[in-house]
Amino acid sequence: MGLADRDHIKRDYRSTRNRSFRSVARRPKSRIIQTYYNLKRWFFRKKHPYSKLRLDKIQTNLGMVIGLSIILLAVRSYSDILDSIAIWFLELGTIISLILLWFIMKNLYKVFVNFRYGFRGSTNGFKLISIVLLILLSWQIYQIQDDFSSSDSVFTEDYFNISSIKEISSEAVKEFFPEAKPVSEMTEEIERLTFDKTNAERKAHGLHELIWDSNLANTARAHSVDMTQNGFFSHVNLKGEDPTDRARRNGLVMGIGENIGKMPTGNIVGIGYVSHNPDSIATAQVQSWMESPGHRSNMLDPRYTKLGVGVSYDGMYYISTQNFQ
Repeated sequence: MGLADRDHIKRDYRSTRNRSFRSVARRPKSRIIQTYYNLKRWFFRKKHPYSKLRLDKIQTNLGMVIGLSIILLAVRSYSDILDSIAIWFLELGTIISLILLWFIMKNLYKVFVNFRYGFRGSTNGFKLISIVLLILLSWQIYQIQDDFSSSDSVFTEDYFNISSIKEISSEAVKEFFPEAKPVSEMTEEIERLTFDKTNAERKAHGLHELIWDSNLANTARAHSVDMTQNGFFSHVNLKGEDPTDRARRNGLVMGIGENIGKMPTGNIVGIGYVSHNPDSIATAQVQSWMESPGHRSNMLDPRYTKLGVGVSYDGMYYISTQNFQ
């Protein structure tokens, strides 16, 4: 290749290089297009791209919540049995329920934190749409409540003011809240079982059994009913009569010994769980008397030969009276 050819190639190379780097004037974008691209970039932008939702952890935590909730329901369904066992001052059922609730709340908190990180790592557009939907949902709920209050104003005026509540008939109240009967077949059964269990305690301590006396039982029952209806709990009634005065008023010449007690149902400190049946109530009452020195001495007094028991119910307590002679 001659010198002229090399110079020609060099000139062509330079002209090609100059043409390739020649600046081209660009047409400026309109303001609307620029705004569109800016909004698009903001809409799909993630402020925290590494923060995301962990579906596997959500499934694990929700599964734990459901499982623990089922166990909690099972524990509460057998609370009568579990609450009969007390550890210090807490029932076993209460302790288990508190532990289960703690684990349930812990897993729910983990689910909340996971959703928080997932929402944090989502795009700006997703956050905006979520906030708008939340506002619309709140407004819809407000509208429903407003419609309900306006359409049911008559219902509100009739049932949610003090004057209408005072005018509710006593028959309707008794239908939903039946009045407790002081004396019933159940209280009579408790009387009989209390008598039998008292004799069982005397027999266990080598003493003779007592004989049921109807006059003593009527005197004891009248005193239990008197305490129930007049709201007091004492050996002396509101008329100032002690056990001997009441016995003489009922035709009994000699003085009498007396035990009184009131026993609720449920978990009782020092006794355990007392169910709502005659045998459980009578057992708890006799046990309570046997743990008290004064009542125990009356029940195990070898001089007594007769016993009458009277029980009354005030809607909360079974009030028992024992009269010895």
